[in-house]
Amino acid sequence: MATTARGYLGCLLTRAQFLDEHDALIREHESVIARWGTASFGSPAAPVGFDVATQSEQTRFRNPDARFVEFLTRWRLQGLAAPYLPVPLQPHFAGRLPDLMLRRYSEIGGLFVVPDTFPVPSRDEFRGMLDEALCSSPPEHLTE
Repeated sequence: MATTARGYLGCLLTRAQFLDEHDALIREHESVIARWGTASFGSPAAPVGFDVATQSEQTRFRNPDARFVEFLTRWRLQGLAAPYLPVPLQPHFAGRLPDLMLRRYSEIGGLFVVPDTFPVPSRDEFRGMLDEALCSSPPEHLTE
């Protein structure tokens, strides 16, 4: 997985269209990024120390900027650790569900996301990924 993610990042960081969109977005949010960084954009979690943020900054983080979320989705990114340091979306448990549903699905197996930037793994490799992600045994009443 790490090799695929690194290859994808290399492709992104040499692609003019990605860099142009990235630069426009960073310029648009320059004052907020200078103070709070990029790691929390598009995420429901605010940066550490955010309780002293201005009202404008709080609004920007509390209501994620649609353009930033669109950028992350369009380029299959989990986020930006910093400008020019994108974090690629990788196979993982799905987590953006209502808490009640997420708990229920996590207890019975899980929901997984495999981004379209990753090749479809072989059956055995995918089974290994699922077993590793779940790494728990079924409840006693279902062991047979």
